[in-house]
Amino acid sequence: MIELRKLRYFLAVAEERNFSAAAKRLNMAQPPLSRQIRELEEELEVDLLDRRSRPLTLTPAGQLLCEQANQILNQHERLRTLMADFSLSQRPRLSLGIEASAFHLRLPHLIRHYRHAAPGVTLTINEMNSAEQVAALIDGRIDIGLDRAEIVEPDIRSIVLREERLVLAAPTDFSCLQSESFDLNRLTEETLILYPRDKGPNYARKTLTLLRRHGVMVPHQILVQEMTTALSLVAAKMGLCIVPVSARAIGHPEIQFLSTQQRMTCPVTLNMRAEPPSAAIALFLKSLSELYIEWGFGALTF
Repeated sequence: MIELRKLRYFLAVAEERNFSAAAKRLNMAQPPLSRQIRELEEELEVDLLDRRSRPLTLTPAGQLLCEQANQILNQHERLRTLMADFSLSQRPRLSLGIEASAFHLRLPHLIRHYRHAAPGVTLTINEMNSAEQVAALIDGRIDIGLDRAEIVEPDIRSIVLREERLVLAAPTDFSCLQSESFDLNRLTEETLILYPRDKGPNYARKTLTLLRRHGVMVPHQILVQEMTTALSLVAAKMGLCIVPVSARAIGHPEIQFLSTQQRMTCPVTLNMRAEPPSAAIALFLKSLSELYIEWGFGALTF
């Protein structure tokens, strides 16, 4: 039986037409490579290379082996891929949809904790806005969504994990005038940067709704897609932005985060299908509950 290793060696020589170049490509010394090709020729009882020519040329037997070796190795690789895919398909899976700003600080810790608790589960992460999470949950493309919006759908269970305080991101030289807290009524005179600009329920719409509840209308707005973009525009003095207090951890040197005189909060939510959870989902909920206690947010009830 011909070893696949020797076929790979032969193909390298056949493609490079030079033993030295082939040995370098294979990361091995030339003498062992030459010896392996000689052994292959002895096994097949044919000459594969015309060593008198420069560069090396293939004999008719060598040309035939080159064609067949490529097919054999390609088929071997397809078989490996097929078996790997089969193995993965047998493992339990958990697919998360993440609204980036909802868990941008806690996500690495959460993933590490879950992978330790459920090493046999294949975990996938998908960055999605609220509307995308709704569709993906209904279609079964994700199992859990972590978001900043409560989803009102008959087939989805939406759980508020906590209410996070909102603060104002402003340039470092922006004057608050009244101690260190900002009167939201001043936003009528400022440009407010909102994110994301997607349609449907999202953090931007939630922010405007909260402001309206305080009687604040904002005539001048800039819509961007990501919180990081919004903060960059704040640093560029193009406007102000209302962000979760956890955004302070970003630590932008040209931005200050001001508390507001009118208290505003935004939920962090977990959304999943309204059906008995799988073992993989149950393990995730357990991991999240343990971490919420560790983070000091209190116990969760699912």
